[in-house]
Amino acid sequence: MTLQKDKSIVDISKRRVNIRKILSLEDMINKPYSKVTIELKENYDLDEIKKLLIKEGQTEISFIINNKNQKLLFNLENTRKFDFNQLKAMKSKEYVKKITV
Repeated sequence: MTLQKDKSIVDISKRRVNIRKILSLEDMINKPYSKVTIELKENYDLDEIKKLLIKEGQTEISFIINNKNQKLLFNLENTRKFDFNQLKAMKSKEYVKKITV
């Protein structure tokens, strides 16, 4: 649910909550992210990452790779499928430092 909280102008002690949007949990889980940045540690497994991100989709994906004292930024040329399931799969990898959605 997307909620909006308002204070009452007449009575400061009262607050009003309006429901703006309701989504099913299934829709929320399957909804693709529009843009994702994945920060990787030095010991990343490129073959495993390719398998996780094999399907084409609507998500722009960028990688930040920590390489010694440098941070390298790479953007995938084509968009990929990246939803809650891919997020969970990527987060479970020991070489993933951070994911920003």
